[in-house]
Formats: sequence, structure tokens, C-alpha cells
Amino acid sequence: MSESVAAIFARHLAGYIGQHTAPMAIRTFAKQALGVSPDQVNRADAGTLLDAMRPMLNTLLGKEHAEAVGNLIRRDVGI
Repeated sequence: MSESVAAIFARHLAGYIGQHTAPMAIRTFAKQALGVSPDQVNRADAGTLLDAMRPMLNTLLGKEHAEAVGNLIRRDVGI
């Protein structure tokens, strides 16, 4: 996989929360949920990161859109 897990998250979230806000959100949640920087998030961590972000995504996108984005992220990360 040439694209990092954080880049996959950012690519899918940018259309909803903005191209500058998406990486900041990933950085914040990676640090809070995993204790790592976005560059250190690996495939095995992706589900935990997505779960940590779920309440925010549900609030900002609505439950259906948040679930759809989550499914796309899972597909592209391979989980």
C-alpha cells in the first residue's frame, strides 16, 4: 500500500470537513486514541482510529454519511 493510512482517512474526510481540517482531526484523534502521530497509524490501528472518530463524524456528517465514509475508509485501508 503506497498511500498511508492517515492519507486514506484524510482523502475521504476532506470532502466533508475540509482539506486542512481533515489532517488536523486525524492528528488529534491518532494522538488521543492511539498515542501516536498520523504517520505511525498502521492498518491494524485503523479500526480503533475510526471508532474514536465516529462520534465526531456522526455529529458533523450524520450517522448515514458517517457510516458510508467509514465503509470507504475500511475498504481502502483493507480492514
